[in-house]
Amino acid sequence: MNAHAAEIQQRPISLSLNTVAILPLAQDAATVIVGNPGVANVQIEESRRIMILGQSVGQTNLIVLDGEGKAFLSAALIVVPANAGRVTVRRGGKPPADYVCSGRCFQIEGGEAGGGRLPSAPPAAVPVD
Repeated sequence: MNAHAAEIQQRPISLSLNTVAILPLAQDAATVIVGNPGVANVQIEESRRIMILGQSVGQTNLIVLDGEGKAFLSAALIVVPANAGRVTVRRGGKPPADYVCSGRCFQIEGGEAGGGRLPSAPPAAVPVD
């Protein structure tokens, strides 16, 4: 992975099947690309805001390009079943960590601590084996 790719790489975005998430962007989006549109549908709602719809359980990727065709966001999109288990882990003096699990667990932001919404930056989702 080159240096530029490392700069734009974001942590995965997780959402439930048949739900919509609004993702604020740091800059204007001209184009969105989804690896597998059958898993998630993504549309530009406003130049700095995209809408993501979880269409089927699975994982794909999202790339957002600016007006010059340069990628400024690249992230995995993870769509989990609506009934996927959610767990909050509390460790000592550290902030709580929220996980969504359906066969495999992913750490997410925007759970209990974040009010269940996507934060201003893309949510984190770190696979846990």
